[in-house]
Formats: sequence, structure tokens, C-alpha cells
Amino acid sequence: MTGLSFIPPSALPRGAASDADLVGTLVRTAVAAEVDFAFVPSWEEWAGDALRELVLAGVGALWAVQGPLWPALRIIGVSEGLQATVAQPEELVPMMNAALTGALAGVHAGIALGANGIVVAEDLAGAGGPLIAPDFATDEVFTRFRVLAQAARRADLPAILHSDGDARVFFRPALRAGFSALHGDFGGVGGLAQALRVARPIGLALAGGVSTASLTDPARATLLGTTVAVEAAGGGLLVADDGGVETPEQLEALLEALAAARR
Repeated sequence: MTGLSFIPPSALPRGAASDADLVGTLVRTAVAAEVDFAFVPSWEEWAGDALRELVLAGVGALWAVQGPLWPALRIIGVSEGLQATVAQPEELVPMMNAALTGALAGVHAGIALGANGIVVAEDLAGAGGPLIAPDFATDEVFTRFRVLAQAARRADLPAILHSDGDARVFFRPALRAGFSALHGDFGGVGGLAQALRVARPIGLALAGGVSTASLTDPARATLLGTTVAVEAAGGGLLVADDGGVETPEQLEALLEALAAARR
């Protein structure tokens, strides 16, 4: 199974002058690439139209909402907010509750529009590991994630957690919260194999594997796609980009990689 994650308008073939053109280009790209799923960022004005058109075209539309942590961090400043998760976590609670209310409304909106799955986007880690303390993650973040994941599951939809970085320490909490898969960059080069060794035994699927850093030319992309396909053959991996694609050239190389992975 292959898919596209967060593909921004800047990466789509040039010429989309309106939201309708943008949606049409995104859908045509997904259909031509024969992908099984594509993320739809709910915060974009064109998200609802994109979801409907992808579903009509037979592409699984995964409706992405922002998690409750980062909106709270941005209110008081990211650096100060991350420090507060350790020193004064109670300061973040009201803001996280407000963000959770908005995220839950977003999940219900995606369900009503006919989404095929829900993605909760929340960066919990960097290349070197977690950005937040495990206790804060367990007590405050994953309890709120559970609310979002369970809303999806009640609608018989899979819930996927997106987090960049080496998030292995959060795999079991994600599974317990109700997520069936995790999408991300797994901490960068070499991270996929390490992540799979942790995820497979516990039954958590991963989505990703195609590193944007490797999408420099079609030949390298083809080799990457073939390599990732070997990993996917072992089960538990949905082949997709890692969420870092920004340019048409990177998208073109990504499509080469996905085509190679399907061969």
C-alpha cells in the first residue's frame, strides 16, 4: 500500500490558479500515481473539496487535524512551553483543553464529510528522541489523544498519529490510545529499520519510509523505493513520503519512488 502525506500546494505541478485547480491537480496526481491514500490537512480552505474529490476518485482520504499540544505551546512560545511541560505543566492544561475541543470538532467534521481515516498531527520528538517528558506525555497528551482516536474508532475509521523525529518511546502509548499506525520520518536516515523493530512486535503499523532528503533525482528515488518495498514486504509498513516534500521536483522524485515500491 502506498500513499501521499502532507503535499503542499507549492509542490504540485505549477499552474493551479485557484482552490478548484489545486484540488483537481492534487486528485489527478494521486490517481495517476495509483496511491491508496492521501492526507488532507483540515486546516486548509480547500480541504473539504479535496476530501470529497479524492473519495470519488477511489483514493482513501485521511483527514488530518492538529493535536492539542502544539497549539498550546505556540500561545506561550514554543521554548517556554516545552519548559513548562516539565516545570509547570498545569499552565498548559486550559490551553490544551481548548485545543482538544477544536481538534475533536475537526475529527467530527472529517467523519461527516466521509473521510476514510483520521490523522492527528503532533510532533512529539526530534531526531534525538522525545521533545517532552514521558510523564507529561502520559498524563496530559495521550489522555487527550485517546479522545480523538476513540471518536474515529466509534465511526469505524482508523486513527493515525503523525509525529516527526525518533518517537519510538511513544509507540506503545499511541497503540494504547487507539492509534493503529504512526506516520513520520522516524528520526532520519536509518530510523525506519529501528522503528520497525519496535513497532512490528506490538502490532503498530508505520506509514512513511520515503525520506525527502533522498528525493534528489529520479534514479536515487527509484533505488529508495525499491529498498523501502523490501522493508514493506515484512509487513507493518505503508509506503509514503515522510511529510517533508516542498517542491515539484521532490514530488516528481517521490512519485518515482512510489512507483518503484509497487513493482
